[in-house]
Amino acid sequence: MNARSRLQTTIRVVLAAIALAGAPVLAEQVVDLRLGLHEDKTRLVFDLSGPVAYSITTMDDPPRLIIDIPEADLTRLPRMSFTGTPISDMSTAAGASGGLIVTFNFDRAVASRSYLLAPNLPRGDRLVVDLYEEPLQQIARAGAQPSPSPEAAPQNATADTPEPIKPPASAETSSRET
Repeated sequence: MNARSRLQTTIRVVLAAIALAGAPVLAEQVVDLRLGLHEDKTRLVFDLSGPVAYSITTMDDPPRLIIDIPEADLTRLPRMSFTGTPISDMSTAAGASGGLIVTFNFDRAVASRSYLLAPNLPRGDRLVVDLYEEPLQQIARAGAQPSPSPEAAPQNATADTPEPIKPPASAETSSRET
């Protein structure tokens, strides 16, 4: 290899390194998206290849939920049926600086709660989004149990302590005699 070839190879390697350094590195993948129907909510579960940061924005007119996962990419988009849920449509897009934006459009207003779950075999990291058709305040009130009044609160049980068993009188007598 002559000096000119080595110089061209070095320049190519340096240019490739510069190009890669400027590109955003998407560390995690959204491996799957699952939907579950529950009595009081619709649950969306994003299965992830690792932990992520995310933000959620809700809009009222039209009702929609936008999930931004800046350092992730979607490996595949499953075909989903939204029958029986408030979801009318779902779309995905790349964020302005990379990452993933998932938008859910609704046919009626919903409230949402979201949280991350750490890996628990066989599942990895997950982002869970629960959708409620009632306002969260009503759900919280319905699930809250009133604290018992002092009269109704259980009292500490007091058990009668039995008296210690005394040795038989004959044993006491015989031990004194010896």
